[in-house]
Amino acid sequence: MENQPLLNTTADFDLQNWGLEQVAYLREAVIDGVAGYAICSASGEVIGFSANRNKALGAIVQNDLEPMALH
Repeated sequence: MENQPLLNTTADFDLQNWGLEQVAYLREAVIDGVAGYAICSASGEVIGFSANRNKALGAIVQNDLEPMALH
């Protein structure tokens, strides 16, 4: 199955412009029919994916990024 674009990688907002380069956040996403969480960099670029929210958060921390909650 072909990957389909999940998010606008130019982002609706850009945390990098606010001086927050070392943060990442999660967005719900579906890739190849698998529901999960896209891991997004401060610039809004999708840098990872996990079907499990806790594992996605763990990946953020393991890569020396600070998880940020968006509401």
